[in-house]
Amino acid sequence: MADRRSRRDIAVAGLAGAAFAVLVILVSSGADVDAMTFGDGRLHRAVAQDLDADDPELQPMIAGSGAALRYGRIALPVTLWTLSGGNHEAMRYVQPAIMVLCAAGIAMTTRALIPNAPLGVSMAPFLAVGLTLSIAGGFAEPLSVALALFAIWLVRDGRLWPAAAAFAGAMLARENAGAVLLGVIAWEFFHGRRRAAGVLLSSAVPVIAWHLVVADRFGFLPLRDPWLLDTGALGLPVVNLVRSLGEVSTGGIVLIAVHLALGLVAIKLWRSSVIGAAAAASALPILSVGPFTWHYLGDAARLTAFLEVLVILAVMTRTWERMPADGQAGALSGQTAAR
Repeated sequence: MADRRSRRDIAVAGLAGAAFAVLVILVSSGADVDAMTFGDGRLHRAVAQDLDADDPELQPMIAGSGAALRYGRIALPVTLWTLSGGNHEAMRYVQPAIMVLCAAGIAMTTRALIPNAPLGVSMAPFLAVGLTLSIAGGFAEPLSVALALFAIWLVRDGRLWPAAAAFAGAMLARENAGAVLLGVIAWEFFHGRRRAAGVLLSSAVPVIAWHLVVADRFGFLPLRDPWLLDTGALGLPVVNLVRSLGEVSTGGIVLIAVHLALGLVAIKLWRSSVIGAAAAASALPILSVGPFTWHYLGDAARLTAFLEVLVILAVMTRTWERMPADGQAGALSGQTAAR
């Protein structure tokens, strides 16, 4: 009975997550399919459309925005190309559908990770502004977050090789998922599960291999793309953060302060659970983010989506982990009454 209830709750969470994504997409786009993808979402679609080009000349949109970086984030374009059958016109509709599926997956995995919490807690990740914004624009973050959360659940369930595969997919969607992997590996290692840490570390192999393929084509590793370096979006840890404080607007400084505070919360929670460890590690990329990113508050929110989502889940996990699930509560009540 408890297993049936658990499966039902996970299914309901998935439906709720999907419904939320549909609402966000329809409201933000005014139900115009062409407005359901914007910004970097259009770059992901451009890469997908370029995958089967007879003459592999890059579309101007990709070439002017860091081709190596965009191809490094290959997971969403490949997913989009596959589900649309390579049909460029169909991609307009498939990309928002992928966002809906990712939102459903995020809610379902949240329910599986925190089964003792009220069902509404499954929607907590969408409080992360960057995640919800990404759903509206067809960006890579929802896919990366969905895969990373699924990987964490697989680790907790002892399925290490599938978890490594999921982490690889998350990093190929958005490279800062590597910080989440680092936190999970640290958690496993410091708890004496060194084999598990080694298996999870293997998830970096396909990512490195793909980045070398990209470097061979474009002459640069994705994270060494001249576009990325010229804009100052990425640089030396701490140095870039200090520069940002002196060069961005008041709104950017407030955003930095908020996420530094979230980072401190995450560090305090790192010993509480594997999710807390992942949250603490996800704060690290903030140190290397430069002024360019903080000038664009939407981009900054998306970059910090992992930190926001994982801090929320770490707090929820800590709150509910000691509380029995509904089925367990009923059993305990029955035992008490029998006594």
